[in-house]
Amino acid sequence: MLTRVSICNYACFAEMELVLPRRLLLVGSNGSGKSSLWQVLVALQDVIVRGRDVAEVFPTRSLTRWQDHGGIQAFAIDVQCGADIYAYALELQHDPARLTASIHCEQLRRGEQLLYENRDGEVRIFGDEPRVDGLPHTTFPFGRKRSFLPDIEARPDNTHIMAFREALGDLWLIKHSPAQLAPTSAEEAAWLERDGSNFASWFRGVLADRPEVGSLLNEALRPTLPGLQRIAFEKISPKVRELMLHFRTDAHDYSVSADELSDGQRSLLLLHGLLVGAFNRRVVAFLDEPEIGLAPHEMQPWLAQATAALEQHDGQLFVISHHPAVIDYLAPERTIRFSRPGGGPTRIDEVTLETTGGASVSEWLSLPWVYEAEHE
Repeated sequence: MLTRVSICNYACFAEMELVLPRRLLLVGSNGSGKSSLWQVLVALQDVIVRGRDVAEVFPTRSLTRWQDHGGIQAFAIDVQCGADIYAYALELQHDPARLTASIHCEQLRRGEQLLYENRDGEVRIFGDEPRVDGLPHTTFPFGRKRSFLPDIEARPDNTHIMAFREALGDLWLIKHSPAQLAPTSAEEAAWLERDGSNFASWFRGVLADRPEVGSLLNEALRPTLPGLQRIAFEKISPKVRELMLHFRTDAHDYSVSADELSDGQRSLLLLHGLLVGAFNRRVVAFLDEPEIGLAPHEMQPWLAQATAALEQHDGQLFVISHHPAVIDYLAPERTIRFSRPGGGPTRIDEVTLETTGGASVSEWLSLPWVYEAEHE
């Protein structure tokens, strides 16, 4: 699980550090920095797991505009895997004139033990067992545009690096756009895109590994999709399959493609697909406004099931929301409010019963005076 995140010189974060609990609700005005936190984790996952160039995911325009750090931008995360705490740090050097970014220093530690370092274009890999002389097992030149972590192959002497990378791979960062959900799939997908657009291809891969998940999704959706009989992939060409939902009402059978569903129904399809297809193991789920298009009676049952599933597998859940039903369901765990007084850097405050004066968090957030400091 993620236990800490630190951000320096990124968008509205001048200097920010946040200790992360097992359950966290993030609230606040639009533009206060909630989604910027989500975006930082997206970018770090792209660098560490997917091998993208740092200049693509951390463009120079992402630097904090009102202060000068000499073009230095820094990020750090702590990840707990069993009894081990892995500390990852990334420091970038930006060239504002050329609008480029490169890795100045990248490190991965397990406790006090240095496992990996990429400094000024030289990679040093220390492995699981440190040498007596403290020197790395392997040293070689490498470009400063991307991390070498995605390229490291699993070996008996680098199990800790693999454990960290796999933990970052099990970070589900979802900000779905129902209208983008494609109904057809030409092949199985290894991961779900963050906007949910390739849900059909991802779920097709899930079914190939675990066919029983199809019936679990049917059962999960029936209370909110009356008349649903089954969900299936129908063959429309040798490679392409279309995600179809089959219904029965008043003794009549009919079928609809996934793209014929309403936006709210597509949200239900994706969220319940996540529940049965991904939350069956220890994962970290960070959902940015998952309630899109959903009514309270549709959202709350899913939240209860998702929370229970993640609890069962020691998972972690972060949610950004403006929805009263979501806010009041998750607020008793831990709630953080993001704000930007005077339009300056993001400030983070914990919301408690003392903060709200005993009112529910959603009720408190609806009061105009709560936001007065932001406009001073």
